[in-house]
Amino acid sequence: VTISGGEATTQPDFLVEVTEAFKGDPAFGSKTVLIDSNGKTPLALWDRLAPTIDGVMLDLKAWDDGDHERLTGSGNEEVLASLAHLASLGLLTEVRFVLVPGWNDDPAGLDAMAEHLAPLGVPLKLIRARHHGVAEPTYDEPSEESAEDAAERFRARGVAVRVI
Repeated sequence: VTISGGEATTQPDFLVEVTEAFKGDPAFGSKTVLIDSNGKTPLALWDRLAPTIDGVMLDLKAWDDGDHERLTGSGNEEVLASLAHLASLGLLTEVRFVLVPGWNDDPAGLDAMAEHLAPLGVPLKLIRARHHGVAEPTYDEPSEESAEDAAERFRARGVAVRVI
């Protein structure tokens, strides 16, 4: 079961209750419980959830705090703290990164992110930003080549990457 949102962690009591219910139900068996999160979550909530989940797929919008703020309206300090904490708990299952040209594709930022992720041994899902036709595009879509170039920066540092 993957619990996502919006942002599932904005309903902490319900999230703990539902993950406890899954793990406490013998009919659920050995199935896994994962949370898809943007990481803007108090570390105490990850500690509450730790006994009842199998992992977290964490969205990292940008390594650079300023780029993160431009993309989301807030910095990434809490996200990076969640990333480190989840890794220390053995619950960081995957890091997801949407590549947006001109917003979060600075080579120095990609290299810094790769250097940080490599020792964690967690795979990276590098997602090419795509227009979905809902509104006027405010960004360019990355080419396959630019996405592969970005992925190669991670692979060169030992990060397993899947480009989608």
